[in-house]
Amino acid sequence: MKTPRTVTKHDLDKLRILLNSNLRSYPASDVIWDYPNVFDESNLANVFVIEDNFFPVSAGAIYPLTYRVCGVDLNICIISSTATDPEYRNQGLGSIILETLMERGKALNADIIMLWSDLFDHYKRFGFKPCGIEIALTLKIQPEAVINPGLEVREFYNTHNTGWLDIAEIYKNEPYPRVERKPEEFIKLLNLPDTLYMIAYRNKKPEAYCIVGKGEDFPFHIHEWAGSREALCHLTGYAVKKFAPNTLTIIGSSAENDFFRTLIGYGAKAQERYLGLIKILNHEGFASKLREAGINLPDSGFSEEDIFGLPNSEHKPTFEFYLRGLDSV
Repeated sequence: MKTPRTVTKHDLDKLRILLNSNLRSYPASDVIWDYPNVFDESNLANVFVIEDNFFPVSAGAIYPLTYRVCGVDLNICIISSTATDPEYRNQGLGSIILETLMERGKALNADIIMLWSDLFDHYKRFGFKPCGIEIALTLKIQPEAVINPGLEVREFYNTHNTGWLDIAEIYKNEPYPRVERKPEEFIKLLNLPDTLYMIAYRNKKPEAYCIVGKGEDFPFHIHEWAGSREALCHLTGYAVKKFAPNTLTIIGSSAENDFFRTLIGYGAKAQERYLGLIKILNHEGFASKLREAGINLPDSGFSEEDIFGLPNSEHKPTFEFYLRGLDSV
């Protein structure tokens, strides 16, 4: 029972039962719908299950991404959708799945592997460090203060339109480091349930976009955005007004300080928090890539905290690392 195997498309209905019963809180929600690229047929070689009597009792997946920074491509694997049936816990199955995912990441030549969890002590046993910096702004602002009458906002809930092409164009022209996305990844992302994406146009030309919500995972969060600061402020005010009385949160990194500083000036409250649990899989290759990108590293060994920094401390990152575009997962 304790030997993991990869899944096929014929396994997804059974896998769905395990994942939804452990990772979702209401019946209409579906992990596989929320993470369409992870469970796309092209990625099933990176999805693993342990079975008992031909039914999955523990599972996990990784999704490989390319992150471009300073002209260098970093290979990143994201751990997603790990779950173990409660009746099979405390048998080491989750640990076996995690070790399998890390080995798969190495086979895919990943420089780093990361996940999101508040079980810090558990994942530290496997070499993961809580580090990196994400900034969350609570948007208690007066929307009229940032709304610009010279901009038009269009709302899209699915991709039966050309909206995704405008988003892809804005995303491509962003100066900040970002995950490389294929067109089909954009389309799947923008078809996610409970997801609204808004685009600001000036004279019919797209200038900025933001995405609110993502399945069950990001209610009332603007978790992705790009474009000019003026148009982003306009979209933020529009979203705050639309979703009132609910309070929105926007997340990003210190690389977006100009935009965030503007919102803070209008009353938004900032909080630094961990970006995630990160483990360097290939120290030598990772260091070589960062040096090629012109990033200074310690002469001797370095840790995840040295590279990615820690929130609310003097331990600042060696370079700005924020997975813009992660939600293509």
